Amino acid sequence: NAKLKGFALGAADYITKPLDLDETRARILTHLQLNRFRHHFEQQVTQRTAALLAMTNQLQATLNAIPDLLFELDLNGCFMSIHAPHPEQLSAPKASLIGKLISEVLPPDAAKVCMQALREALETGWSHGHEYEIQLAGVRRCYEVSASTKQGLKPADTRCIFLARDISKRKRAEAQLRKLSLAVEQSPVS
Repeated sequence: NAKLKGFALGAADYITKPLDLDETRARILTHLQLNRFRHHFEQQVTQRTAALLAMTNQLQATLNAIPDLLFELDLNGCFMSIHAPHPEQLSAPKASLIGKLISEVLPPDAAKVCMQALREALETGWSHGHEYEIQLAGVRRCYEVSASTKQGLKPADTRCIFLARDISKRKRAEAQLRKLSLAVEQSPVS
């Protein structure tokens, strides 16, 4: 059939003979209007895509400026995504951690602290001030965890965003200060 063959080849409409001038004008005007709409929407998509790209680049630059580890976890404590500006702060390559539970990655004491922060964030929307220590590449590191929830479209899509800040230097300085303070207190006054 000629109509089907025309549509298969990309035709947008089909006019039969004998031509009805009013119908033909109406069809032409409709197709011109549809073409204007298509062009308008293509321009909007281009503009919005450019704006989205600019915003994405800005957010990525901001994220890259944060020296802390950022993790996205599901409700069970499974790693969904990881941002690690300093990969040496991870116990394994990022790709091998995705899909694993906190309890499979961290030592039991550290996993317990992180799961407590996760539960607290899920209950209240935010958690802060939880600390844990781990051994990485022969170096003892101390981290402070902050967590907040990220709502999904469905409750099952809810995620938790963890920020793990390396506070090892601060902890060493605090320990040194306590040591010096104790030495001053125990020294005889002359």
